[in-house]
Amino acid sequence: MIPRTGADCDLDDLIAMAEEFVAESGHGWTYDPIITKQTYQVYLASPATDIIVVEDKGVVMGAAMVAAERDFCLETLGYVAKFYIRPAHRGTMAGRMLCEAITAWFRTHACWAAFVTATAGVGQDKQFINLFAKFGWTPCGDTMSWEHGHG
Repeated sequence: MIPRTGADCDLDDLIAMAEEFVAESGHGWTYDPIITKQTYQVYLASPATDIIVVEDKGVVMGAAMVAAERDFCLETLGYVAKFYIRPAHRGTMAGRMLCEAITAWFRTHACWAAFVTATAGVGQDKQFINLFAKFGWTPCGDTMSWEHGHG
């Protein structure tokens, strides 16, 4: 089992994983493979973003989309846009390896701080928080959501 930077050859696995992620979220969102592929291609092409995967014997077990940017301040800030471990690989070392690789990525990209949040509705929030805490991440406020038509 190894973490590594994703590549174009991973697109089929990543697209399948994204479909699982959307279905598991419980929000009823409509999955679109074309938008998914375009999103992944943007992350693979930009020097300020990456996709980190954990694989074992050619099987992608999980992935994270990460970014580092300066937007409103001099310091480079990072964020995890997506983090997902496939259900069949939860409880293995895949989540830990991915979290460790993410943290190292932010160090390598000289991020002053980085931010991550669990996707509400996936049902793994406590495990997610506990996992990141093992790598020095601490709580920073609450996550808020807004849905069209509800306010």
